[in-house]
Amino acid sequence: GVPIVYAGFMGYDEVAHHSGVEAADALAVLYRLDQQFARLEKAAAKAPLRYQFVVLSDHGQTATVPFRQRYGETLEELVQRLANEHPVSGAVSTSEGWANLSALLTEVIQTDEYLASRALRSAVKNRLYGDNVVLGPEHLQLDEQQRTVGRKQAQQDKIIVLPSGNLGSIYFTRWQTRATLEQINSDFPQLIPRLTQHPGIGFVLVQSQRHGPIALGAKGVYFLRNDHVAGENPLAPFGPNAAAHLRRTNNFPCVADILVNSAYDAEQNEVTAFEEFVGSHGGLGGWQTAPFLMFPAQWPAPTERIVGAGNVYKVAKQWLARMKHETIRIQTDKL
Repeated sequence: GVPIVYAGFMGYDEVAHHSGVEAADALAVLYRLDQQFARLEKAAAKAPLRYQFVVLSDHGQTATVPFRQRYGETLEELVQRLANEHPVSGAVSTSEGWANLSALLTEVIQTDEYLASRALRSAVKNRLYGDNVVLGPEHLQLDEQQRTVGRKQAQQDKIIVLPSGNLGSIYFTRWQTRATLEQINSDFPQLIPRLTQHPGIGFVLVQSQRHGPIALGAKGVYFLRNDHVAGENPLAPFGPNAAAHLRRTNNFPCVADILVNSAYDAEQNEVTAFEEFVGSHGGLGGWQTAPFLMFPAQWPAPTERIVGAGNVYKVAKQWLARMKHETIRIQTDKL
């Protein structure tokens, strides 16, 4: 057998998006997952190698009401209205299952070390857009866009709005680098003030030329550079790690010009999704930021609270190093 096996189980995530995080059919998926884990344990007991199991949830889900249903317009439509009907384009909708498969195939065809990469590239040539594989309904919409949008129109000055759960990313094509708060306010004076005052929006993250990264809410500002708050803290409803997560996100080279996080109702444990979901993740607020990590009881528990995927990786590497040391010790004892 192989020393390490990784498998992803995405069923609950997809069902909960459309049915709800505590819906009967979503919970039924969890029950079936338990049965699959039990079968894996039985199979591992008969394997020549000694396997132990770690179950990692990379995120949770929070109950949602779609933004469009609650306020009568999508985030894309709201941005277009506040930007004085400036051209705005939105995301092409697809499911996470198709997106994950497309990402996997893209990685394979872009990696020369895989012997099958050339054969796979040939097999999916009708689903290639640049160097990316796009499967599912999304490729049909992209085909339609390519037929109806000319090169000149595609390159025009516009605003791009991309939703992901209760997180929205807004990009401006008129600037070659990330737009600052001052530039946006100069060209679109209503956009940020009206976004922050919207009842469905908790805060927006922007880069200020003067103050650096800041989170703007309806009644206050959080200055991420020095953790100073003016007025009411817009990050208070989103937990003690919100500022750290935003600082990390703000350093990504592809971070949005404006990052929009929906409001969070702590009493109902509910956010407002910018997609047509009743369960979502992608932003801050509620159970979506509370994943779990289950590991054998005899393994040493982390000494500090794990925050972020990078620290999960560090803990996993420590466990692997310990297991490798124990394997070597057991083999030596048998000599």
